[in-house]
This record gives sequence, C-alpha cells and structure tokens, in this order.
Amino acid sequence: MEDIIEEREITYNYMSFTGYKTLLIFSLLINGPKSFSEIADVIKSKKFLKDDVSNDTLRVYINSFKKIGCDVKRVKQNGVSKYYITKHPFTISLSQGQCDSLLKLYKILVKNLCMKDLLCVYNFLEKLGNITSNENFINEIKKISFMKDVDINLLKYFITCCENNYKVNILYNSPNSGEKDIEIVTDKVEIYNNKIYLFGYGMEYDEYCKFPLSRIKKINAVDINSHYINSNVTKIVYKIPNYCIKELDENETIIDKNSTVSTIEMSAENLFIAKQRLLEYGYLCTVISPQQFRNDFVKLLQDMKEVYQNG
Repeated sequence: MEDIIEEREITYNYMSFTGYKTLLIFSLLINGPKSFSEIADVIKSKKFLKDDVSNDTLRVYINSFKKIGCDVKRVKQNGVSKYYITKHPFTISLSQGQCDSLLKLYKILVKNLCMKDLLCVYNFLEKLGNITSNENFINEIKKISFMKDVDINLLKYFITCCENNYKVNILYNSPNSGEKDIEIVTDKVEIYNNKIYLFGYGMEYDEYCKFPLSRIKKINAVDINSHYINSNVTKIVYKIPNYCIKELDENETIIDKNSTVSTIEMSAENLFIAKQRLLEYGYLCTVISPQQFRNDFVKLLQDMKEVYQNG
C-alpha cells in the first residue's frame, strides 16, 4: 500500500485512509499483544497518516474486528492492557494435495536457491501455514525444513557476515571436545549433507573448514572489517561407476566418461571434507591423484579396517 502512495499522487481514489489504518491495526494485532499506546505510536509514525488516535477510536476498531469474526484476546503485561488476535476468518483453504505439491516444490527449491533466498521461501511458507485452514501444513514444513534445529536470527546474521567476509569468534559445541571458542573468517552458509553449515577459513588449524550451524551456540565477537579468504585448492581426481552419480557438488566436474565409469575432478579447499565426500561412495570410489592425497586416503581406509578388525 505504501509503495503505491510513494509512486503516485495521493488521492482518495487510490486508497482509503480508514481502510489503511484498519489493515495496519489488524497486522499489528495478529503479530502479538499490543497496547493502545503502542498502536497509536505506529499509526503516528506512518508519514501518510501522522494521526493522533484516541483510545475510544481504537476500541471501535477492536469491536469491529470482533463483529467480523476475529477472536480478540486481552492480556495484562506490567499492568497495561494489551490486545491480540488469535483467530480470524481470513484464511486460505488448502487441500492436502495442494499442501503436498508445495512441500515437493520446497524440496526442489532447497537444491537450487542460495541460503538468503531459501530463508525468504521458508518465511513465506511459514506465514502461509499460519493463515491456512490446513493445520498440518506448517508441521510438515518444519519436519522437512533444514531450519528446524537452527536459530533463524543467528542464520540471518551469518548470511550478512559471509557477504562481507567478517571474522567472527563463535562458541562452538564440538561433539568431541565440548564447548570452545573458534575464530573463523566467514565465507558462505550452505546446505551440506542435509544440514546447514557455516563455511570459512578457520584460524585455529589454518585451513578452510565448515561447522554445522546447529552446534554454534552464540557469536562472541565480530570484526566488521572484510578479510581475505586464504584458500589453498587441491585438485583431486577420482573414478566411480556411472550409476553412482546422482548429483555432483558444485566443486566437482566430470572430465572423462565411458559406458561404465566416470572420472571426476574435485577442487578441494579442505582435505578432511574431501575425504568425507569420497567415503560416501565406499569401495566403489578409486582415488587417482594427487599421489600424496591418494596415499593419505589409502592410509585412512587401512586405519578404519584395523579399527573394525580389533573392535
């Protein structure tokens, strides 16, 4: 509504100021308890209104919401009466088939959108869930969402940090050593192995690394100066059967292929992450080069075999 006003001459042909205030008050009440003074302050802050609204006038709006079918509740917080809407008739009816289609669409978008856009989609679906008559929709979204174990505000802040390559000091709950402070130059936030990870250059081990966002407890400090990501890329070449190839990572490219086997080149910034990736293929993967990485990978497999034999 405000966008329309900013682009055109303000006339009553374009909007009803009473209607605008009604929508504004309605949106405030469905987002949580608000006192009359809080509502009046918001109305007065709008440059197209700037009205002083009396308590009696606001009571008229409240009663009007009740008459059209809204369930308006009143609570007292610190001795002040506040109002909010718990239910309203303006719902969207979604069949189970439509809900299933939206869930399938969400799963597809997860693989093709950046984290910032994916967050917008998740927020849209969450809002849609709040106004649909299908009560199971939002629960199903949360079940398949990669956001379910993540602090959304923390995620938003890390997206900003990564856009500017800020250096951050985080409190990380390591599965092996417990909680500890880690310093990292942030690079990107992405989904990896069905979880959201923070990628960047770790100062502790002087290498590119990743941390599951669900294990980051808080941010201790932020250096808002942009930093250079010191990234040493290793080109790893390996072979796998064609039927194993479902989806390559963005740092992988097929460099040769015959009727049965594909040769793939991986650009690896972190050799530990690269080994994890190759281990997913099990015995079907053969590392070709570089020789030192091949030797290290064979040693890893031998160590794993020894653990199982002695276990």
